Amino acid sequence: MRFPKLTPLQSRFVASLVASIIILVIYYILSNPHTAYAAELDSIQNQDHNHHRLAKDSLTVSSVNRETEEEIAKLQVSDEEKIRAGVDKRQDSPTTLENNVPKNDVIKPSETNQYIVSIPTMFSEKGVQGSGFPSPMFNGSSDQVDNGSGLAQVASSENTEWQTVTNQEGSRKVYVSVTTCSQPLSNSGSPPPQLTLYLSTKSNAGPGNDNIQNITLYEGHASTIYLGTDDFYMAVVPPDVPSSLTSEWNYEVAASIDGFYHSYSDSQGLLLLDADSQSALFVSNNMTGATPDSAIYTEWMDMWPPPLTIFAHNTNDSSINGLQRSYCGLQNSAQIQPSANESGQMVVSMTNRSVGLWGSSPEPKQQFYLNTLNGSSTYHGIMAMNGNSTHSGPRVVHGGGQVWRTMTFNTKTDGNCQLLFDLTQCPNVAHAVPTSPQFLNDTPALANLYDLAAEALFQNFTYSLAQVPCNTTQTAQYSLARNCTDCANAYRNWLCAVMIPRCEDFSTSTPYTQFRNVNPLSQFVTPNPLNSFSPSGQNASIPSNILYDPTYVPMPSAPAAFPFLNQSPANALSANQSRNALAGCGTNLSASTEVPSDANGNPNCGIDFSIQPGPYNEILPCGEFCYELVRSCPASLQFACPAKGRGFERSYRDLGSDGSPLDSNGVLMCSYDGAILNPSNGTANAARRGVPVDRTGLAVGMLVSGVFVVGLGAW
Repeated sequence: MRFPKLTPLQSRFVASLVASIIILVIYYILSNPHTAYAAELDSIQNQDHNHHRLAKDSLTVSSVNRETEEEIAKLQVSDEEKIRAGVDKRQDSPTTLENNVPKNDVIKPSETNQYIVSIPTMFSEKGVQGSGFPSPMFNGSSDQVDNGSGLAQVASSENTEWQTVTNQEGSRKVYVSVTTCSQPLSNSGSPPPQLTLYLSTKSNAGPGNDNIQNITLYEGHASTIYLGTDDFYMAVVPPDVPSSLTSEWNYEVAASIDGFYHSYSDSQGLLLLDADSQSALFVSNNMTGATPDSAIYTEWMDMWPPPLTIFAHNTNDSSINGLQRSYCGLQNSAQIQPSANESGQMVVSMTNRSVGLWGSSPEPKQQFYLNTLNGSSTYHGIMAMNGNSTHSGPRVVHGGGQVWRTMTFNTKTDGNCQLLFDLTQCPNVAHAVPTSPQFLNDTPALANLYDLAAEALFQNFTYSLAQVPCNTTQTAQYSLARNCTDCANAYRNWLCAVMIPRCEDFSTSTPYTQFRNVNPLSQFVTPNPLNSFSPSGQNASIPSNILYDPTYVPMPSAPAAFPFLNQSPANALSANQSRNALAGCGTNLSASTEVPSDANGNPNCGIDFSIQPGPYNEILPCGEFCYELVRSCPASLQFACPAKGRGFERSYRDLGSDGSPLDSNGVLMCSYDGAILNPSNGTANAARRGVPVDRTGLAVGMLVSGVFVVGLGAW
């Protein structure tokens, strides 16, 4: 067939069309290369349709020896049945941990729980911080609490080791923590062995494998920091235990890029002020160093509820042993819980009471009052914080809570001492004072007794001070170093220190105590149902030789007008009477003020008459209060302190040679308001340095040869 003759234009069109079709065919072939398909493979094992599960298990199976791989593949059963041939139970695959999301798990002996922290977690968004504090808590101390402090506990042992961990370029810092919430019960009374945390960059973390770190928990807690750029693995493994121990551990494990989800501080968080036979009083360290005129100071003082809480537990019960660094463990086991706030067993508040001898200006701190305790008992006290105080729980930074070092404290035995604090006239007073059954259930009445006496005595002092030209030119003032404000503060400080005795059990004495109110001739001794030392009617069963305290220093050079200072047995009875601190009977309390005697003419019956306590021991006030009063006030007021060997020993006790009110063992030698009975290193050092504690004091004395002798012994 003859084709028609094409014009030049038609020829060019046909050529272009053919070329376009060829190009399209080539493009189609190149863009669809899959022109063949592989045949489907047979199952990995005949009649076995679980190969997808085995593939999922590949990370775990690779960590077990080859003989065991075949056995596990044949079992085709649940995880709990994969514990054969001496091999730990392994999870099907490691559990993925998300940022600030704890995993609560249960583990039994011979098991292993595995976890993975993947790259998405390591580079995820930050957690929830919450509203936070007005400023970092305990700012300026070694125990500063702030998000992401950079301090890492890299070993969990009795001696906690800390090191600073610095991010390297491109790496991510991950905070890992484990805390035990419950543990097997032990018939021996000692806690069972602790869990162990393993870290590895490979999927087979656990005993005998390629681990980069393993940490055995101590008291239910361990934490560390991982620094890297890739996935890492963890395993929690129980210890080897006797076959008779068939119970299980319950624990939480968490990973965070913000800070430890579960935190522990090895510093002394809880400071004991004092205890009686039913209650105890504590404070925290200063929350901030801000000045009283700052907004931060006000915000701390107004904070409600306060950020901290405490757990308490009688040491006769061992159930919290092994859990004392775990917040969830204490929640599950401690006898006294934060929920005690609701029942009134625990009362928390903010206070700015000064602590330490001649302490600094009042600073915000938290106060804890525990009552309904058992007498003559020893307790564990543990300060803690729920979450980060403002928020807690999953996805919250530090959401698992923080625990501070455990301290122990003792309640008193005899029942003749009662805690007093938050007084109006003497706000720094926070210790046990002499008491009797009529006040045991009426603390406000006892506090009111001291408050009214302090108010009356200080008022009389202000009348005398008003005669001194205080608001005058500098050259006309009585001193270039002190002024009338200093005098008034020193007088109030002295008054509160000597007017309100620090009471200790009569049955427990130290070299620094002075017995009081054990005179068998005194009509003011009354039986105390809580006091095993107080017999019915009077102290007849107390040996008479206890009345003549050998620790008293004889004073042969005492003025002839006061022969009882010679410590003759006939007059030593007066030495054991309580200080004349309360109105209602007594002696000259100032050069111009005389308090009437009682009907029997007892010259020293304030506490003995108004309160009628059983026998007790007193820690005498520090003599520095008297010296400071004399230094701070005008000579015209004629204040003077009793001389050594001529009355001083009956009213005061000296500081140590290093200027501290504490002896070398940390025992209180002389009393001062706001004293800490279990000082941390910081407070102990401050006391030893003689750093002034903010005080406001008062003095009571006796006019001897025209000199106002400042002393409240058994005059």
